Amino acid sequence: MSIVHKCVALLTVLAVGGFMASIVAPRPASGAPSSVPQAVVVTNSNSQQVPVTVTSLPTVSGNVAATQSGAWTVGVSGTPSMNIANLPGAPVPVRDVDVSNRVQLNTSTNGHQAASPYVLLFFDQLPPENILLDHVSYSCRADDTTPMVRAVLGTTIDAAQDYLPVADAVPLPGPFGEAAFNVNTSASLSVSGGGTPYLQLILASNSGLNCVASLSGHRLP
Repeated sequence: MSIVHKCVALLTVLAVGGFMASIVAPRPASGAPSSVPQAVVVTNSNSQQVPVTVTSLPTVSGNVAATQSGAWTVGVSGTPSMNIANLPGAPVPVRDVDVSNRVQLNTSTNGHQAASPYVLLFFDQLPPENILLDHVSYSCRADDTTPMVRAVLGTTIDAAQDYLPVADAVPLPGPFGEAAFNVNTSASLSVSGGGTPYLQLILASNSGLNCVASLSGHRLP
């Protein structure tokens, strides 16, 4: 064998050995885990949602923003009860709506009450029937802001009385220091046929007082 042939054979052996070494030598796997955790993204459609089980519910506190959608309605179901807690000095005015059975009376007075700090307003005589007087309204104009201390609805036939709420003096605009008294309230006074009802307004001291008043009720069976 010539020297040239020996050289070629040696190079061939070296080349084959290098190729075999490149195949056998270990290389790092491309799927090896990274040292930094990576996020996992799961993409599901609305029809194939990821099943989730809630193990605890968070506590919600404070104000929660809400937006109205459509028209809101409020309803009361069943037969709820209602309690109106008005004080005796401010009762709820109530009137009978049966107009055909009602009795309406009006009165007025004028002038200074110089002899005593009160005024009497007499109404028309009632029909000779049993009547329940259930509503009173009056409006007065005074020369000053003397407070009112009592308001009484009474009858001349049986001395029955009903004490009405007392009006507060409301100062009127102007240079004369006048005041107004206004009351619109329910009453409860039974009259056993006939008689002339009256309204007595008592002030803390003498004052000029002009008043108009209205009284109504209904006939009893």
